[in-house]
Amino acid sequence: MIPGQAALKIDGIGRACRSVGGQLESGVRYADGGFPIDASRSGKVHGGVLTYKFDGVGNVIVQMSVRGRAYGLPRYGFVTELNEGYDKMRFYGKGPFENYCDRGDAAILGVYEGAVEEFEHGYLTPQECSNHTEMRWLEVCGEDKPTLQIKYVGKPFEASVNEYSIEQLENTTHRHLLQKTGRLTVTFDGKQRGVGGDVPAFACTKPRYKIYPVVKHSFSVQLSFKK
Repeated sequence: MIPGQAALKIDGIGRACRSVGGQLESGVRYADGGFPIDASRSGKVHGGVLTYKFDGVGNVIVQMSVRGRAYGLPRYGFVTELNEGYDKMRFYGKGPFENYCDRGDAAILGVYEGAVEEFEHGYLTPQECSNHTEMRWLEVCGEDKPTLQIKYVGKPFEASVNEYSIEQLENTTHRHLLQKTGRLTVTFDGKQRGVGGDVPAFACTKPRYKIYPVVKHSFSVQLSFKK
């Protein structure tokens, strides 16, 4: 996994280039080249490669390959923050409520759309939420904004869209203290580790829902902006 941030810069006309520490235009502010950031900086994640392929007509295929060391990964993928003005989403995946690899049997595969806040799960103690598995594609849009499209390549991915940043959700103690910034946070992952907790007071994740170390994990998505 590449330490720090690996950002794509898109000018909204179909030309694109890779940059490090830069900004995504056309609505996207930044994209992490590895998730979580803390794990990559601490050296617990290594052997990662990011590949960007541009087709010349505005689409970018992003591929991530990553391998954990002594510990399994909690997830691998990307997080990006959209500029103000985005407030709706549409996706083909499991829904309508949040679901995870070990919490998805009741969710139904289908096409869902609506305001982002309609898909958020408001826990009393703020925490990351609103994940959806088996995603084939995701669109995030707003009035007079180009639509961000994320499509699977090869295998489905997982994704979430939230009105709060990950840092806000991790550092805020009560839901009523959360402050909306007007920017949406979008995560799209190859996989997240299972939630666990089948037995009360124990958060043990079953082996088939873990992301094992040493093993190489990879996934690809196609990114584009459509007017």
